Formats: sequence, structure tokens, C-alpha cells
Amino acid sequence: MYRPGKQSAKPNALSRHADHLDIPPADQSMLPESIFANTALILPKKEVQSRIEEALDQDESLIEILEYFCHESTAPPSVKQGFKDYEMEAGLLFYQGHILVPNVNKLREELLRIFHDSPMAGHPGRQQTLELLSRTYYWPGI
Repeated sequence: MYRPGKQSAKPNALSRHADHLDIPPADQSMLPESIFANTALILPKKEVQSRIEEALDQDESLIEILEYFCHESTAPPSVKQGFKDYEMEAGLLFYQGHILVPNVNKLREELLRIFHDSPMAGHPGRQQTLELLSRTYYWPGI
């Protein structure tokens, strides 16, 4: 048998609808601006990639690979086979589809810092930082 909530001896949350009450909504506190990410402080992707492009010539371990791409058409098949995982595109050197980061000017450390400390990344741990980085970038030992 149905009984209105006012007549019920022990009403509970299931028998009462909060939206039917004449109580004004409570004030909501907004989150302080300091917890939001300032995307202007995050180094833009294009700037990082242009710094990588400029640093390619400075890494001595990449000289042979860069020479290959300068004279790719005249290289013998055995040399072409050795560099099949590398590709040069838009001034960037790719290894198996990932941007190869030269070991110059602490670029690698800076990328690690960006991916680890970025508010957009949520301050991930060591393993997740490396996993996020390795989706786009590559260097030996990453």
C-alpha cells in the first residue's frame, strides 16, 4: 500500500526525491586557478622538433647515417640494407617511424623533463614517462 513520504514513519533516501524539496542549492566552491595547467608554459612540439633538426649535424654518432641520406641514390645495396630502418623526412631523422633524438645539448634530458613534469601528462612515473616518450621519439637505450 502506498503511503506519502510525510506519513511514512521511517522514510529513507529511496522513498524521497531530493529534487522535490524546496531547499535552495548550496554554494559550490570553484577550484583555484593554480591547479590548472598553463599550456603556454609547455614547449610547443614544433619548437622541440626544430631544435632536434638543428642538432642532428652536431651528433657525431649520426654522421654516417646523415651521409647516407646525402648520397642515397649511389649507395650499394648492402649499405641501403643497413639503413633500411632509417628515414629522412622534413629535416628530421626517423628510426622505425620515431623521431631520432640526437645526443646533443641535453635534448634528451629536456624531453624527459617535459614529458614527466608537464601538467598535461599528470606527472607520470618513470615507466609511463618512457612509454609516452617512445610513442614519438627514439634514442638508443630509451
